[in-house]
Amino acid sequence: MKPRLVCAGLLLSAAGCFSQATKFEVASIRPNPSGDRHSDYSVSDGPDGAKLTARNVSLLSLIQRAYGVKRYQIEGPDWLKEAAFDITAAMPADASENQVNPALRALLVERFQLAFHRETKELPIYALVPAKGTPKIQAAADPNGPSGTWQGARQATGKNESMEHFAEVLSRLVDRPVMNMTGLPGTYDFKMDYARDDSPAAADSANASLFTALQEQLGLKLEAKKGPVEILVIDRVQKAPTEN
Repeated sequence: MKPRLVCAGLLLSAAGCFSQATKFEVASIRPNPSGDRHSDYSVSDGPDGAKLTARNVSLLSLIQRAYGVKRYQIEGPDWLKEAAFDITAAMPADASENQVNPALRALLVERFQLAFHRETKELPIYALVPAKGTPKIQAAADPNGPSGTWQGARQATGKNESMEHFAEVLSRLVDRPVMNMTGLPGTYDFKMDYARDDSPAAADSANASLFTALQEQLGLKLEAKKGPVEILVIDRVQKAPTEN
């Protein structure tokens, strides 16, 4: 019989078990009781390996970053957004920056005893759909070239971009998930001038809001609906981490 591998701290999680390659070699976690609204989070990748530095970052935000979800996808105690920490952590010398998130997941499990399960719930979403008339986006000039949407405070530029991925990009800019319901296949090139509500450009009347820009410049719009959203339901988490 093969030995069973048990992943401590995870309940029906897709995170999986953690190997030494996905763990921090050294990690210091200290509570930050300052109450300051400002926080910093950075990851650097150097010859000595990747490093994570966080100051005054809430446990809720750490879970978001570790699992690549947004706040509305985490269901847990209210204090998650209040409990803040300073973290300094280093990966082994041969580890790269893309291994930091798996290491952060391992850290949350080991030091905060985090356990959760996933559920799908009907929540408010936006549907990305064509506006009246023909969408104003152009078929990609180079379907084999680099793809994606590059964002600034005032402009988004899509190259060889699919509507499926563009919906994911928009999900990061609004307060709920965006699902692609355009029915548009293939990839597209486009440029959109807009102002995010939380950017200095928002006060500039020359820049339309995201919702207006989508409709007027791209011939697309966001419709408020309800749809299935995957949620991380916290089953267990400690307010104070185990000692360094």
